[in-house]
Amino acid sequence: MRRGHLRDERKQVAFVDYLKVGQSFMVKSGNPENISGIASLAGKAASVETGTTNKDYLDAQSKKLQAQGKKGIKVVTFPKDTDAANALKTGKVDAYFGDAPVVAFYIEKDPSSFSIGGTPVNPISIGIAIRKSDTELQSAVTQAVRAAYADGTMDKILTRWKLGKAVAKLQP
Repeated sequence: MRRGHLRDERKQVAFVDYLKVGQSFMVKSGNPENISGIASLAGKAASVETGTTNKDYLDAQSKKLQAQGKKGIKVVTFPKDTDAANALKTGKVDAYFGDAPVVAFYIEKDPSSFSIGGTPVNPISIGIAIRKSDTELQSAVTQAVRAAYADGTMDKILTRWKLGKAVAKLQP
């Protein structure tokens, strides 16, 4: 679970982090709008899922662009992530913005329609949520994550799902 993706979960659970995940821009194949990062989105439209940290981040970046005298980003929200991605395919927006692994998945499913725009931004930790009171389970999961790194299992998983460029490994 991406920390902060659901805004109030930290009050009730502890996290055992296992990766750092950024957010990425998905663009039409060939990147006709030359989207390479936040600055290149000035004056353009990007789709996101409603109620996510992805929307919050783009809104904040849009305000920063406007404070610099540039055009803001038109953030177009959709209740479902698949609808936000489809808005790019149907030409309603210039880019889709989401968690980098999700973007990698969409591109793998439809490489003739989509490609990546720039490199991931705003990396934050993702982890396994466990009740704060269950310290024994927290310890066991931490040991399992460390073992997955130590024996190469995490590398195999990331390679299998083609996530090498979408995530950063932690050294727990």
